[in-house]
Amino acid sequence: MAAERIIYIKAEESTLVTHPQVRLEDVFRITSPEYKIVKELGEQIFFVVPKKEKEKYSFSVLKAIELIQKLHPDYEVVNEGERTLSWNICHRERSRSG
Repeated sequence: MAAERIIYIKAEESTLVTHPQVRLEDVFRITSPEYKIVKELGEQIFFVVPKKEKEKYSFSVLKAIELIQKLHPDYEVVNEGERTLSWNICHRERSRSG
């Protein structure tokens, strides 16, 4: 029996991201029968916070689905959560005190 070629995603409702490169795993729970794909997708960059920009961003989950389908076109992507969510993404440079 062949493994299901399916990837499930669910947007996290409350996420604090403290680095400028937001990965899929930072804002989505990703599950699949294939652990290797879950790990690979989790490390994909979803959004890069522009310097000196606002701290709240809204995204459609379709953006994540499109990214996943581009990387794995043979897989079905199923959204298990909301279609649009907002996240507070805070990136502040750490001060280097000597």
